[in-house]
Order: sequence, then C-alpha cells, then structure tokens
Amino acid sequence: MILVVGGASAGHNIPAQIMGNVLKEAGFDVTFYNPKEKVAWRDVKAVLATGSRKSLPMALQAKLRGKKLILHEQNVIPGRANRFMAGIADQIFLAFEESRIFFHSRDWNKLTFVGMPVREPTTDGEELKRKMRIRKPLLLVTGGSQGSAFLNFFTKHVLMDLRDKYFIVHQCGSLEDERFMSSYIRAQTLPDLQNYVAAADVVIARSGSSTLHECLHFGTQAVFFPMAYSTDRHQWANAEVFRQKYGYPFFWEHVVKPSEVLSQVEEFLTKGRRNPVEVFDSAGFVEAVGRVVS
Repeated sequence: MILVVGGASAGHNIPAQIMGNVLKEAGFDVTFYNPKEKVAWRDVKAVLATGSRKSLPMALQAKLRGKKLILHEQNVIPGRANRFMAGIADQIFLAFEESRIFFHSRDWNKLTFVGMPVREPTTDGEELKRKMRIRKPLLLVTGGSQGSAFLNFFTKHVLMDLRDKYFIVHQCGSLEDERFMSSYIRAQTLPDLQNYVAAADVVIARSGSSTLHECLHFGTQAVFFPMAYSTDRHQWANAEVFRQKYGYPFFWEHVVKPSEVLSQVEEFLTKGRRNPVEVFDSAGFVEAVGRVVS
C-alpha cells in the first residue's frame, strides 16, 4: 500500500489527490492519509508526500519503520519540509526542472522531473460560458485558496469599471463577501476552479504552481502577480521560470500601473489562446514509483 500525504493548503493537497488517483488507476493499492484514522503501518510499503510541515511526522515515521519515502516538490525553490526530508527520501519528483540546483548534489540521483499534476476540466469551456450567459471576454481573477488582498483591491478599483468590456469571475477567498451583479461574479471559493481557468480568455492571478501549470496546460493566457513575501520568494521564482520559458508576464503589485496590466490583457485578447502543453508525465511517474516500491 502507498500512503499519500498532502498538507495544509490546496497547493499541497490537490497534487497529492491527483497523484494518488493516477496510481490507483495504474493498479496500485493507495490510501489517502486521514489524521483522524490510525495508520496500518504493516500494510504500508511507501509514503508519498507533497511537502508542508504536516507531512513531516508521517515521513519520519515511514523511515523509522523501514518504509520507502517518495516526495513531490511543486515549486522551483523547494519548500523547507521537502529540503529537510530530501536526505532520507528514496525518490524526489520535481514539477520544475530548475529545482535541481536547490538540492544537495548527493541527492541528485533521486531527482526525477515529471512536471505538475493538474485537474482536468469537468465541463467544456464553451459550455460553461453558455450556461453562465457570458458573451464577453471572460477574465478570471484568483488569489488562490486564501485569496489576495491586492487582487481584490485591483478588481474593485480597476476591473469593475470595465464590465461593459469584460465578464469578470473573481475568486476572492475569505477576505471578501460574495456578490453577483451584471458581468461580475465574486465568490470566496470556486468548486472545480480548473473549469474557469480552462474557459477564461485571460487569467489574472498569483503565481502558485497549480495556477501556472493549469494555464499552460489549457492554453490560457495569463498575467501573474507573485506574492512578494511568499516563503523563500518561491512565487517569484515560479513566475520567472514561466516568463523565460513560456512568455507569461508578471508584475510586482507595489509598482505596477493599471494601464500596463490592461494593455497586456488587450494584447492577449488579440492574440487568442495559446497551444495547450502537457504538464505532467503520468506514465513516467507511475513507472518510477513502481521501481521504488517493487
């Protein structure tokens, strides 16, 4: 059995859920860790963890009990938990090839680039627009599961005046209340957020790894605002790699001019969608896990 352990945020839990399901579909016996349930360690062959402090106790228990430890790192700059666990891990999967230099050279033989697992849409983008009666370019603004005070401010004071041109779907987190009005929907959470990312003409978002890779995977144009004070500035590193490799622009919230963002949005609307890119090597991931647990 492979025990899959996520973390405290959607950025850790969603990849864990997807990878666990991929392994299930490949025929592996998979259990998702539930802190309210006792772990049957005698049945566990390996622990697959996606980082965060909440995964540390299970990872350490796995090694103390002689089990295999598999990690997946979602960001360019590895999180502190994964850096701490790297030395005892048997396999480390990377979402970014550029992460290699942040691990100790003695662990490089454990590193395998497989990319970032993302959720596939549960409904077609055009069908979603029809159901929502969207007849204008769709702008999706999302600050991640926790929301973004800056993006909420930018939407309120800049984008709201442009509802004659755009239909705005705004995932605001718990920082704002929910609101529905002409050409504007504000929700604290959006179930199946990937549906909106896939349907949007332009996404305006933080640069968490899931959002970046979903935009790339669905061919969605996007403008990113890295969280300036994210741990180890990992959001900046993510955005910088996407700027260099794929041409996705990013801005710093403290110095950006609204006109710069709106000009970029209009340029993207003129260009149209990007070519979709496969962002997760599920076959390579399954094969590598198989080698570890065999």
